Amino acid sequence: MARSRVLTQEKHYSGNLPPKEVKDLIQKLRYQFEHCYVPSGVDGFLIIGGDGLSDKSQQLVDDFSNWASNKGMFVRYQTSREMVSIRNTLRNRTENIWEQ
Repeated sequence: MARSRVLTQEKHYSGNLPPKEVKDLIQKLRYQFEHCYVPSGVDGFLIIGGDGLSDKSQQLVDDFSNWASNKGMFVRYQTSREMVSIRNTLRNRTENIWEQ
């Protein structure tokens, strides 16, 4: 599997992420993309936080995903719980490699 350069924003939040928080996260990702990195070097975006998205928040993510898709990039949303699971899996794999 090829590596991807992904810009990430994480919000520690209980419950569904409200539209204001999602809008702020998307603005931060766009700022990073436009001002901090070579755009051709970015493959996608990852939004992390909360326990899910409200309908309006999902619409914001869908709009951002369409914008990114038009530029050849992807957008993924992960809940905080999903991200903890991913981190634990990676940590366990790393520890297993070093123990061999």
